[in-house]
Amino acid sequence: MQHVLQISRKIDYGLRAMIHLAGLPAAKIASLQDLSVTLHIPREFLAKILNVLTGKGLVRSSRGAHGGYQLARPARDISFLEVIEAVEGPVQLNVCL
Repeated sequence: MQHVLQISRKIDYGLRAMIHLAGLPAAKIASLQDLSVTLHIPREFLAKILNVLTGKGLVRSSRGAHGGYQLARPARDISFLEVIEAVEGPVQLNVCL
């Protein structure tokens, strides 16, 4: 029997944004518009997700004409679980046999 892990769109978009930011050069800042276009994520929805990730200390944001987003710490220090729990809350194991 094959099991499929289903994740929410928020988790999907949050992970995709974080993976994209992790692939950028260290000093590079990605604008909301660039992220939205590159990742094919609606701008307003992505802005809400990035705001949450910023509030949880995973992403750093800067304002202004050259503002945007970058990881708040090295990618190697950020787990998928941390991103998932930032956007959706604590993960609980469903023990159902």
